[in-house]
Amino acid sequence: MTELFLDTDQYELVADEASPHETAELPEWFSPQRTMIAPPETLRLALAFEHFEQELARLASRWLPIAPIHRIAAIVVDFEAFMRILLDDVELEPIWTRSGETNLLVHDTYVRLICVGGVLREAVEAHWANEADLVSAYAHAEAVLDAFSPFVGISDRAMRRICLEGETLDGALRWLARELDEEAAERARQAEAYVPRREPREDDN
Repeated sequence: MTELFLDTDQYELVADEASPHETAELPEWFSPQRTMIAPPETLRLALAFEHFEQELARLASRWLPIAPIHRIAAIVVDFEAFMRILLDDVELEPIWTRSGETNLLVHDTYVRLICVGGVLREAVEAHWANEADLVSAYAHAEAVLDAFSPFVGISDRAMRRICLEGETLDGALRWLARELDEEAAERARQAEAYVPRREPREDDN
């Protein structure tokens, strides 16, 4: 999951003012100056993925013989590998601040998550496992998709609507148009808020 950046420096704490030479050493792996806490959006995504991963692990032993287990396992393993890279090796930032390389990695991971959600929906329809187990796993997939929202663009979210939510292409395009209009209006409001206002001077009167 999301890692802390730590070093092996040691720090001394003064026990009290009366005994300045009595010190206590902090653990070697702890560095107050360099330990970084992930933003809440990243923590939410990491937690949602952890729960989803546990759900998928439980489901792995519950597939019925009719299920294409090897295909399912390949899709899940591929997604989990990308997700771990994303959480462990990348400093996630909102969609409008990322580099192109990070943006592509987030997109590729999101597409793989949609594939996992798709195979879970297929499993429900084909009765590849107990329905309650599949519905629970799909709910966790939706939680991870929701947690991805700050990091993906509207085109990726439109893909989710088409692939997993039964949205038609025309419907998704209309949704995209509304989202783009709302984003443009929000940018205009923000730009207007930052326009410096001229203070009236005494000689203006």
